[in-house]
Formats: sequence, structure tokens, C-alpha cells
Amino acid sequence: MSNTPVDLLEDEEPVSTGGRKEPDSELDITPMIDIVFLLLIFFVVTSKMQPQQVTDLPKARHGEGIASKQWITLNVKRGGGDIPEITRKDGSAFSSDREEQAQQIEDYVKEGLDQGMKLVVIRAEGGVKTGDISRIRAAISEALEDGQEINIAVQEQ
Repeated sequence: MSNTPVDLLEDEEPVSTGGRKEPDSELDITPMIDIVFLLLIFFVVTSKMQPQQVTDLPKARHGEGIASKQWITLNVKRGGGDIPEITRKDGSAFSSDREEQAQQIEDYVKEGLDQGMKLVVIRAEGGVKTGDISRIRAAISEALEDGQEINIAVQEQ
């Protein structure tokens, strides 16, 4: 066997680097993913949902007029307290208790449908909270059959 420079390199034992590892060519992104998820969880937990937010609805551009005799109308005003003031077409008010109010609304709509009225219209002031309209819609939908619609009209202030 000859002692050429190549042969010497093959015969030598590997040199120790003193316990240090060679740096990886790839970056470990696990800590970055952990931080991103922690931030996401933080913002989800600390964010405040506002279901009672007042929403400005756009003005209608198209539509057909219908005779008001065919409407079951519910008028909704902001009122002074937590619960808005809801009245019938003739101006008589519903109860201020939410559960009793929901039952009265359902009965009122059923009665109107039995009399041959075709549409349900919620006429609300612009400042009525979206959550209140959703609660009224839920009470109305208990009385409606599949395919019947609820129309919402926003009165300009």
C-alpha cells in the first residue's frame, strides 16, 4: 500500500469537534408556529363580540309596492330601556317581557295569516339593535310555513 495523500485521509479517524453539533441547514419553525397560535388564541379570547351593534342598512333601490292591507306589520322603536317598543299595525303594544312578547308576536302573525294576509313586515327605526331584530324574526318564523318570507323596512330618521 502506498502512502498517497488520499490513502492517509482514508486511514485517519474522524476528528471530534468537541461535542458541538454542526448547524442544520434547515430552520426549525416550531417555536414560530407556537407563538403564532398563542397570539391567535390571545386575540380570540380578548376580542369582544358586539351582537347588539347598530347597523346602518343601505336604502332600497328596487322593489315593488304592495297594498298595506296584505301586510302583517310590526313596528319597532328603540324605546327607553333594554327592550325596544314593539307595536301592532293598530298601535297596540306587545308585552315588555321577552318570552311573553315572543308568544304574542307568534300569535299575532298566525292570526294575520289566518285572515289572508300574505307578508310579514318589520318596520324598525334606524337605531334598533340588530340582536333585537333577530329575536323578533325568530318569534315570527315560528308562525310561518316553509317558503314564507319576513320583510324588514328601516325608517329613516
